[in-house]
Amino acid sequence: MKRKNKSKSRNKKVPIDINQEFGDFCEDYVLQGSNIDEVRKYLNFASIAWNLSLYPQETRNEQVKVISDEYERLNPEMLNSDYLQHDLKLLIDKKLDSYPEIKRTITKVEIKEANKQYKISTESEVFKLKK
Repeated sequence: MKRKNKSKSRNKKVPIDINQEFGDFCEDYVLQGSNIDEVRKYLNFASIAWNLSLYPQETRNEQVKVISDEYERLNPEMLNSDYLQHDLKLLIDKKLDSYPEIKRTITKVEIKEANKQYKISTESEVFKLKK
């Protein structure tokens, strides 16, 4: 009787489900929102943090400051820039700790509500640092 070579199946890469990974990453953060509009704002901010985590460490802090200042300007009802920077840094660290191997930029994120549950869907592409 012939044995199957199991090493082939062990070495196969499991495809990444970016919807699942991103949903797990941001679930606690976005559920701070008390309605779908607030959840959507938290979700968009989490996607910004995810994308910032892909950049080199030496440029990341400056990008965090610029983005949080601009986000505060465009969304005055949100917390101030210092709090936004704090949240961005926490989310970036979480992404780097939990999913360092995922190098995909979130290009689109949507949320829908059905039966008091939220469903997140994303689109992404491979991250390429522009020089």
